[in-house]
Amino acid sequence: TVPLCIEDIADCVEEFRERPTAANTEILRKRIALARWWDSEVAKDDLVWSALWVPPYDGNLVQAVLECCETAHHAATALKAAAKRVSD
Repeated sequence: TVPLCIEDIADCVEEFRERPTAANTEILRKRIALARWWDSEVAKDDLVWSALWVPPYDGNLVQAVLECCETAHHAATALKAAAKRVSD
């Protein structure tokens, strides 16, 4: 789900280019929440994750990427609100 978050950010950028007030930031917010849930569900100490996966699962990397996605979400939400105020 993390790659889908990045795709959602790209979609928001495209939507901002076409019509800033219509950009759908809610999908990104929900996808980030889903990615965080899946990350918390992963048994990182389990044999499957610790011994069999190459490269090993890096929960810190996932958290860092999701933090960047959340920053992008906050920026997109703020830009959408500003565009709406300007257009009114």
